[in-house]
Amino acid sequence: MMGEGYKRRMQLISLFVSLAVAVGFNLNTLGLTSRLYRDKEAREALVSLAIEFTQKTQRETFDRCTAMTETERRKAPECAPMAGLIDTMTSQNTTIGKLPIGWASPEAAWKAIMPTPDFDWVTRLFGWALTALAISLGASFWFDLLNRLINIRHGMRRPEVETE
Repeated sequence: MMGEGYKRRMQLISLFVSLAVAVGFNLNTLGLTSRLYRDKEAREALVSLAIEFTQKTQRETFDRCTAMTETERRKAPECAPMAGLIDTMTSQNTTIGKLPIGWASPEAAWKAIMPTPDFDWVTRLFGWALTALAISLGASFWFDLLNRLINIRHGMRRPEVETE
């Protein structure tokens, strides 16, 4: 019995920490999805960046670079793709840097949280809650889900091409 209570409390704590992260970094799933749906240029830039990043970076290199500090990562030549990705995401002058992630200023954060007559803040709250729920599920959940999807994809037969 005590194990179940502990598990529930940890899930609640995880959810509240995830919500704090989502609001603190303005990670609004609905806003980001809407922006990528409407902005073809940002969507294509994000896809090409992801393809380029996965082609240049192996899993072992990625794990090694994430364990380094930022200064060590910038000095290591094998971590150049990761440093470029971080620079692209943090700079606000590129297509991907203009995605609605993060706060422009504390005033912008305060305005986003305050209720408005157009109920845009309700969508923002729901987007943060959705992000918090996804974060609180944990990396193992998402890793297992992706593995299952990949196994389903590999388990299906490819359509046979008819030859004349």
